[in-house]
Amino acid sequence: RHYVYIMKSAYAGDDATDHINFDRYNEMTLASNKRNVFKDVAWVSIPMLSSDNAVVSDGDIEVQIRVSRSYDTYNMDESACEEAGFPYENDGNPHFKFNTSEIQSITNDASIASSALDLIRVVPNPYYGSSNYEQDQIDNRVKITNLPTSCTVTIYNVSGTLVRQVILDSDLNSTGWDWDLKNNSNVSIASGVYLIHIDAGEIGEKVIKWFGALRPIDLDSF
Repeated sequence: RHYVYIMKSAYAGDDATDHINFDRYNEMTLASNKRNVFKDVAWVSIPMLSSDNAVVSDGDIEVQIRVSRSYDTYNMDESACEEAGFPYENDGNPHFKFNTSEIQSITNDASIASSALDLIRVVPNPYYGSSNYEQDQIDNRVKITNLPTSCTVTIYNVSGTLVRQVILDSDLNSTGWDWDLKNNSNVSIASGVYLIHIDAGEIGEKVIKWFGALRPIDLDSF
């Protein structure tokens, strides 16, 4: 589900640094650079696999990008393509190729999985009364992100007392968990500092410190 950007500028070769927008992209903090980059975008798409397909590391994938207006017909013959510096393909019509081998997901690598534990975060941290994950005025919620698909999340207060524990199963295929800021007895926690321990078995362990300041429930606002 990577974004695919089709640019209007000429293909600059396999070296991304040769592209006209490379320096602009690295300086996207400047509004002028951001405008110049997105002005050069013709189409944006997020290719998604159908349910009966799978990605293989050594295979080719054909992506169909449907647009409301059809492509202009170039009708470039073979000699015109050679003169322009690109191979004659697809009867001279637009034909895009790209390679994602450098960003493809790596599976069954213990060292990478272990280092990925450093990406685990609690959002937001610190928590001051509310978060964007909450759905109403009596909902308190934070999200623990970038979790392994199979792990045990255990939450303690600073005195070492167990507050909450949940076991995440790989069958859920989720890399995040929403904590409703309640303990194992379904009682809301008090404001303060908490230690969140993630045990991913053979992959490793990770401990995160989290601070939350909970708001009082305002029942008069119903």
